Amino acid sequence: MNQTTQLLNTLKKCLKVKGITYQHIAQKLNLSEASIKRLFSAQTFSLKRLEEICGLLNLNFYDLAKISLNNDNIPSMLTVEQERVLSEKSKLFVFFYLLLNGREPVSIINDYKITEKESLKFLLELDRLKLIELYPDNRIDNKFL
Repeated sequence: MNQTTQLLNTLKKCLKVKGITYQHIAQKLNLSEASIKRLFSAQTFSLKRLEEICGLLNLNFYDLAKISLNNDNIPSMLTVEQERVLSEKSKLFVFFYLLLNGREPVSIINDYKITEKESLKFLLELDRLKLIELYPDNRIDNKFL
């Protein structure tokens, strides 16, 4: 498979995981749904258009390329262990849900009754569960996008 096809297959999978349809993309980009379908089938994205679609996923080109290299590692379902832990820890579940929906940890701390210490504890646990990758300065790579 060539790199363009691999990158666009990854983009489609990311859109599916986030529940973003071609119709949604078309509305956000002021295009017809047929135009969006044509872009994907003909693989004729301009960089600007690709950037706009990545923006809907809160991804940049680097993130998309990184995910594309590890395409088999894009989870689409929780493991039994991940499900068990999240079901037993409601605050952790809500924290993860907010991250999934594009919230930054600092934003969650500011808007909810979560301390920085508790936020770090949640981030470490989500990293241990392999739901996120935790980087220095509490930056995260959300494996579910």
